[in-house]
Amino acid sequence: SLEDDTSSTIDGWPVSEQVLKSRRSKSCEMCGFDNWAPGDTKYVVEYDYAREHLCPTCAVSRGLSGEMFYRQNQNAQRRGAIDSASGTPAKFSAEGETNEKREAPAISDMTAHKKSKAVHTEDQITSELVAEKLFQAKWIGCSLSPHRECALFVAWNGVIVLVYEGFPLSLLHVKQSIQESFPDLKSENFGSKWPKTTLGALKDNAEDFTLEDLQTFRIICGKFSVAIASLKLDIPVRSISVVEYEYRSLERLRSRKDVALESVTLSNPSPVSLDEMATVDEVVGEWRDPSTYLSKVNAPGSRIGSYRSAYGGGATCVAFLDPLPGALQHQLKEFRSAIEIKFPGRYAWMEEKSLHCTLRSLDRSRAGTK
Repeated sequence: SLEDDTSSTIDGWPVSEQVLKSRRSKSCEMCGFDNWAPGDTKYVVEYDYAREHLCPTCAVSRGLSGEMFYRQNQNAQRRGAIDSASGTPAKFSAEGETNEKREAPAISDMTAHKKSKAVHTEDQITSELVAEKLFQAKWIGCSLSPHRECALFVAWNGVIVLVYEGFPLSLLHVKQSIQESFPDLKSENFGSKWPKTTLGALKDNAEDFTLEDLQTFRIICGKFSVAIASLKLDIPVRSISVVEYEYRSLERLRSRKDVALESVTLSNPSPVSLDEMATVDEVVGEWRDPSTYLSKVNAPGSRIGSYRSAYGGGATCVAFLDPLPGALQHQLKEFRSAIEIKFPGRYAWMEEKSLHCTLRSLDRSRAGTK
């Protein structure tokens, strides 16, 4: 076992090893390798909510010490870590160490390995086709503007979100292009028809809101929404990303392809239509009557476990917000502190590097699946 070795961690989570007795074993959840041989070793990251199976290549590329590698593997050789700059395998010396500094990659560097013998999943096929389509066109850079009155909001299921005025025209063009080019995708969820960023979700064992709780939340959200509005800032969107994810929070990805947006010098490159603004206004207007809205906040589902489940993978197109403007980061930090003071331990907060605005899901409909 690796559990007693302080170097046997990935992203801060403990890693165990499995010596395989047969060829039948779960494929690597990062690159899809499945050509195991008896005696091979795979590595298992032990999260609170799930386990992630990795081949030696992926385990080492994610930061597992080279000394932990089980050297008797036959087919599942440690083929080399992925070089974050070129996307190609780094070379290993005879001693088994890479010729480059090995660090656990950030989300932006976590590009999946190319499969050799494993069959591509539907998510891989769809995300690659969508990315190829987006790379073929030029898209205008834009920005997202926090909602003028209700930037911070408690959505259905108690999810805390940062709300924007509406999708700017350039992002609507991306959404439309995806829909027209890939008609076999599932119908767009309503949740991606109004732009927002999920900041936190209720813990799985959190108690229901009382009416007083919800009224307190409205006061806190209102206070910090005013502070954010006073900043008069926009969040620049310089790229859009097609991702395959393991966690729908996007805190753990299988692959990410970034499509750069064209920089512009227009005085207003991010116009938001009145229809877009009306859609968002209707959503945030729901909690003007807390007594009616309370049942929607307490509706089951969308607890943190659903955001961090290894069984909820898929593909999506998003705009990552890393990094956020410093002044906005400060207000969000103060907001989270205020929530923790009033409601200690009730919420789990998303990692800042994973914060994003979803353009639309890329999951395929059953009718379009062969």
